[in-house]
Amino acid sequence: MKVGMTILMAISTILSSSNIEKEPKPIEQLTAMLTPQPNYYSERLNQEDCMEMAEKYREEQEELERQRLEEEARLKAEEEARLLAEEQARQEEIARQQEIERLARLEEERKANITRTYYTSSNVSQPSNLTPEELEVALEGTGLAGLGQYFITAEETYGVNGVFLTAIAALESGWGTSHYAQQRNNLFGYQANDSNPDNATYFSSKAEAIYLVGRKLSENYLNPNGKYYNGATPSGVNVKYCSSEDWATKVVSIMNKIMNKVPY
Repeated sequence: MKVGMTILMAISTILSSSNIEKEPKPIEQLTAMLTPQPNYYSERLNQEDCMEMAEKYREEQEELERQRLEEEARLKAEEEARLLAEEQARQEEIARQQEIERLARLEEERKANITRTYYTSSNVSQPSNLTPEELEVALEGTGLAGLGQYFITAEETYGVNGVFLTAIAALESGWGTSHYAQQRNNLFGYQANDSNPDNATYFSSKAEAIYLVGRKLSENYLNPNGKYYNGATPSGVNVKYCSSEDWATKVVSIMNKIMNKVPY
């Protein structure tokens, strides 16, 4: 409504200031009068709003840039920490492998430097250094086959030479074929004295017999403080262990037979 009134007033003013016969005023005059004139205060407010918006936008962009830089720094720190951890793990693995190799070399050197005594007639308390597998080769095809591990375990546990202990079992049991060996697991004629051989002990297994006799030999016959000690030799053991004077000779002979079959 106001716009219409304004247009009518403008047209009236133009008509009243000129004659019909006169040349009309340019159309620009009407356009200028109809065009809204700028308001000073409105422009000032619009400028301030624009400046405020620009400042706010600048601050937002600065905050976004700060956050971006912080995120980049965080990611960079995480990547550096990951790379450092990987390098440390790699160095630790290298050190571990080097230690394994060093220990393996030491073990090889130790094995290479072992003097494989096996047995000596001067001291049957010394270890044979045989493995169960090596002893099994010598026992193959006999009634003692499969018992190599127990003779070697007795050696390691009680300090009696495994070849010596095996030779005693072979002699006393006919290589594991005697009645007492078969029926009582008694490979040594243990407690089967001359006056009462049937007093031989019953064992739950041949391994039990091997461990018991190995312990008895170690404690009583091979120990300088043992009650039957007469020297840690087959002949020294013979004195109290067996009434047969050639017992030691037979045992040593069997020991030699065993060692002749061992692959070393």
